[in-house]
Amino acid sequence: MSSAVSSRVVLVVGATGGTGRAAVQSLVRHSIPCCVLCRNRERAAALFGDRVHLIVGDTTDRASLAAAFAEPTPHGRITDVICSTGAGWNNSPIEVEHLGVANLALEAERAGVRHLVLVSSIKVERPTSLAAVMLNLLLRNVMAYKLLGENELRRIGFASSTMSYSIVRPGGLIGDGSGTAVESVVFGQGDTISGRVTRVAVGETLVQTLLHTRDQASPVHRTFEVVAANPNDARQQRAGDNDWPALFAKVRDDAGPLPNADAVSARHRQVTRNVKIGGLLLLGSVVLGVVYTLLQ
Repeated sequence: MSSAVSSRVVLVVGATGGTGRAAVQSLVRHSIPCCVLCRNRERAAALFGDRVHLIVGDTTDRASLAAAFAEPTPHGRITDVICSTGAGWNNSPIEVEHLGVANLALEAERAGVRHLVLVSSIKVERPTSLAAVMLNLLLRNVMAYKLLGENELRRIGFASSTMSYSIVRPGGLIGDGSGTAVESVVFGQGDTISGRVTRVAVGETLVQTLLHTRDQASPVHRTFEVVAANPNDARQQRAGDNDWPALFAKVRDDAGPLPNADAVSARHRQVTRNVKIGGLLLLGSVVLGVVYTLLQ
């Protein structure tokens, strides 16, 4: 085992979801010690058994995060964090995607974590894209709060002299995170690419993000998208043939927090409101039409 791998202890937050499970599986394959932050110890134990060290905590509770980072682990102190939390039907996107990410970043930086990798999503900067509109409708403006969470991490990262961050924006997620086959992927920046990608490939990308950061002389601040390569495009890699050093060599550092993040987040919410109003007006027109027909 290389010293860069053996000196790491990675905390995975959101590990009971498909992408988080894939990240844990990748860490185990690379023989990198990892811990899992969980709200429900029994559920996490059923998923992972004794392969990982479990720590109870919640990103919406800063005190629990402080305690989690202070908790001794069998491998030493936590050096890196992978966060793949996500809002669902039973929790608030504001609390999870925005404030929860801010809490985690603050406590990680305070605990001396060297690198925090955050899973976000493509289309967070494109509020009128169909994918963003649908996700915002289904999950209460989740994309608006993902973007704000990203920018909280950027602000904290740029204010820190020691903690690197990477924001990974996967395309449409495929699979449940099980399996070991890693498809070929391509990276983009600026939220300009589209596509889908397996959770297994995203999990491996998250771990490779850590492995391609340690030798940097100063903190790294980067945001990039990842989707599956097109096997019919000769310019892209073939399935399973990922040249990770070459992929990361092309990723540029962020210039700073996104200056328009608040405005784009507001635009997400505005588009959602407009779509809802339009849908209600359309429904009202249909109902009126039916009533008019029945009255004739």
